[in-house]
Amino acid sequence: MNVVGRLNLGGRRLPCPLELIDCTLDAPLVLTKTTAPNISLRGSRLRGLYGNPLQVSGTLNLGEGFHCIGPTKLFRADLGELAAERGVFENPGGFAVNADYLHVRGFATFERARLLGTLRMLGARVDGQLDCTAAQISAPAGENAVELDSATLTGGAVFSSALIHGGIWLVNTTANAEVAFERATIRNPGRYAIDASATRMGDVNLTEAVVRGEVEIVRAELDTLDCYHAGFLDPRDASLDLDSTTIAGPFHAHFSKIEGRLDLTNTSIGILRDTQRSWPPSAHLIGARYDKIEGDEDALDADKSLSKARLQWLKLHDRYHPQKYTALATAYQNVGQEALARQAAIAGEHERRMSNKKGARRGLAWTWSTLLRLLVGYGYAPTRALWWLIGLIVGGSVLTAWAHTPRLKTPPCPGSSSPYPGSWHDGPKARKMPSRAPASSTPCRSEHTLPTKYPTQRCDSSSERGRTIR
Repeated sequence: MNVVGRLNLGGRRLPCPLELIDCTLDAPLVLTKTTAPNISLRGSRLRGLYGNPLQVSGTLNLGEGFHCIGPTKLFRADLGELAAERGVFENPGGFAVNADYLHVRGFATFERARLLGTLRMLGARVDGQLDCTAAQISAPAGENAVELDSATLTGGAVFSSALIHGGIWLVNTTANAEVAFERATIRNPGRYAIDASATRMGDVNLTEAVVRGEVEIVRAELDTLDCYHAGFLDPRDASLDLDSTTIAGPFHAHFSKIEGRLDLTNTSIGILRDTQRSWPPSAHLIGARYDKIEGDEDALDADKSLSKARLQWLKLHDRYHPQKYTALATAYQNVGQEALARQAAIAGEHERRMSNKKGARRGLAWTWSTLLRLLVGYGYAPTRALWWLIGLIVGGSVLTAWAHTPRLKTPPCPGSSSPYPGSWHDGPKARKMPSRAPASSTPCRSEHTLPTKYPTQRCDSSSERGRTIR
């Protein structure tokens, strides 16, 4: 059916459903302040839809071939359900759908819909789920493609597999369930691709999403954040900004690629899950707190070099701050990795002693710091002092025993060239010493009185046989 001219049903209370199926209207359809049990415009083409504020106790059907060239206005509309699946909304110069302060008591779906212009729902309330699965939304240059500022989405929102050219504005939005961008493509290079600042949301799912532009989720409260195999492809600034955000559960940071900075300043994370290959080239980590860390080094067969690699990665970013190391040590302790926690604490103490040191002072600081680290681990490895003490005791005992060992020295026989045979005096260059008794052809049988530490000796001066030492 073709309708020529404007069809105005504004202010009317319709006792039965209104159905305009596969119709063509060459002017806008006016439903301002209209009340109806159900309205279906499935498959119809029109030049605009004005429904400010429309009241439909059942379903408003704008899908299955619905095509609106011009604005679709649902300002302050009150609907049971909104079904815009596979609908087409074109308004390139502005808002394709303007649904500020819309209230939907059930679900609202734009699944596989195509919008040329902004989907605007400021302050809207959807008691069910907002479903934009596989939707295509293109905003004017420099504008947001989706605006949900201060909206309440009780059933969450789904943008899975969507193709969105422009930013997604979610500031102050509350979603009690999952907000999913799984396998979505969001392009707004040089600007905010997603701004979810000051939001309260359940699970935020960016699994396998491709994002060109900054994702800013600051001062937000999330149950979980899943970035498994997500790609953040805007290197100019922060690719993912989570400043002062609280994530009660896991943060899956297994990025496929992140070209810009990861900002975790003052972020509180329940469980941080990542891998070394997913670490970004730049990060702000001062103030970040993690209850647990589950990374490569947490595996049972992990190499110690993996934990050292994380400590080296910490040094690359920001200035020195002790909180970075204490947070890491606490996270390791919470998963039972005492050795890794001690390693993080020792590395933090070493960096503290080396920070802001230059020239000769840095060399002295390094020497003293290395000595303390080897001896007692800055107090984090006190058992090292016990081993050093045992070593000192054993070494001292050995030296003392050696120094007090008695050495037997024999006095010379008459006619001997050395006062103590076998001593250092013997040899080809030995100094000639006078004999203690004159040489005689008769054997000497007299006993010489020796110092108390030498035994008595008898000798035969002619043959030096029969020398006995007692």
